[in-house]
Amino acid sequence: MPEKSSETTNVMILHIIPRLEFGGAENALTGLLLKGHLPKGNVGPPLRQVVVTMRDYPGSNRQKLDRAGIRIIALNLHTPLSIFAALYRSFRLCRQLQPDQIVGWLYYGNILASLLAFILRISGKQNPKVSHNIRNSHMQMDQYRVALRLAYRVNMLMSHTANQTIYNSFAGLQNHVADGYAKKNAMVVHNGTDTDYFCPANTERNTIRRRLGVPISATVILIVGRNDPQKNFDLIMQLARMNKAQLFVAVGEDVETLPSDDNFLPLAQTNDIRSFYRMANFILSASTFGEGFQNSVAEGMACGLVPLYTQSGDIDLLTGGHGFSAHGNDLNSLNKALASALALSKREQRDHAKAGRNHIIKNFGMAQFHSQYLTTLLG
Repeated sequence: MPEKSSETTNVMILHIIPRLEFGGAENALTGLLLKGHLPKGNVGPPLRQVVVTMRDYPGSNRQKLDRAGIRIIALNLHTPLSIFAALYRSFRLCRQLQPDQIVGWLYYGNILASLLAFILRISGKQNPKVSHNIRNSHMQMDQYRVALRLAYRVNMLMSHTANQTIYNSFAGLQNHVADGYAKKNAMVVHNGTDTDYFCPANTERNTIRRRLGVPISATVILIVGRNDPQKNFDLIMQLARMNKAQLFVAVGEDVETLPSDDNFLPLAQTNDIRSFYRMANFILSASTFGEGFQNSVAEGMACGLVPLYTQSGDIDLLTGGHGFSAHGNDLNSLNKALASALALSKREQRDHAKAGRNHIIKNFGMAQFHSQYLTTLLG
């Protein structure tokens, strides 16, 4: 097999992800592709990155990458039998691209990345490095369909053949290793937040509220995330019923299907989520399982919101003590956390918001994520 010269060719990375819409993993990959660069001091050839999606959806991240000219290949996996056609197509693609690395994202993407690398190796054509990405922790698999439970177990076995597994939380690493995932070459790279884009705009708050139909005087608790068991919307709706003086606004995929109430407004996914952050007072995460790194909390804090949260993933590291925490799946504890937040004076709320934003900038900025992630891939 001819070797590629580092002097005449680029480093080729092939990413495999189930879909490109608006989830946390999709956001992380999109940010990496749009703004990622070689770590400082790396004198190797520039990166070329191509994305394979297992299913094709016209989400916001797909649109951003299309506009940037990033090459995206959709496999259109819709049935179990289509995996064979997808593997053959992926194999031919790799013959063309000759990737130095194949990077899987989430359980299904990780499995396809490992299968593809195995086929390339036994064919004697290529021997790419394989990286897995796992973006959650303490999943309660009984809440999900059989296919995902099976994928979790298959990914566990394949993790021992991958060159490395990248987690976005220490909680995720510890939980998966305890379940049998490979400990060797497992590492944590927390997500990054674009703090230039996600930033406060107090002068726009009233304009945005009028546009969205939100009362100017309302205290708004914002929830951002898909309608999924791990997001714990049942608990959130109970909390809203106990706090009729506040307005709870929820935004995300399939959230509009939830029952609305006088002070609980469920809205569909939007490409303008920043406007919602900028018009709110608090960002709420009620997850008690499944989370690794809560992007919505980081983005909300970057926009000057005070976080309210239950324990899941690396939430304490993420917030850095600049918020109000509840214990477990406990409505009374969450209600007490909200009461403490509502008791803040306007000056105290501004101080919390400023400290929280500075914490995100210092510890979870996008530049840190890009540098750490690419150093991990190329190390």
